[in-house]
Amino acid sequence: MIDQTVLSGASALDIGPSARCETVAITGAGTLTKNGAGTLALTGPASYVGGTVLAAGTVSLDAARLPTTTDLYVTSGATLSLDFSGKQHIHSLYVDSIQMPGGRYTSTKVSWITGSGTLIVTYPPVGTLFLLH
Repeated sequence: MIDQTVLSGASALDIGPSARCETVAITGAGTLTKNGAGTLALTGPASYVGGTVLAAGTVSLDAARLPTTTDLYVTSGATLSLDFSGKQHIHSLYVDSIQMPGGRYTSTKVSWITGSGTLIVTYPPVGTLFLLH
């Protein structure tokens, strides 16, 4: 278990297969990148300023832990585990570098989410004209 992770610029956590790393708090400023096939469990507040990149493996939340201002980038094959019955708000969502529309995302709607929680994407707002190139 890591008591506190302080971001200073781009920070990558590479967690190997079958490994689980718990972090109690993440603070600072920069992009948090989760690499490796293992699991990063956020068990405390994440108050960092910056993006969140889920490149591989699993990020597991037992409550709404990600900053509501974060932009979440998910790569195919990675998993966001929402192991709680509430809502996790984020600013924007990109899957395989493509911006997704604002709205609700759950395990019944997308394959990369597990658990009973709901991911709420606030930007772009629901009802906004969204053009893909």
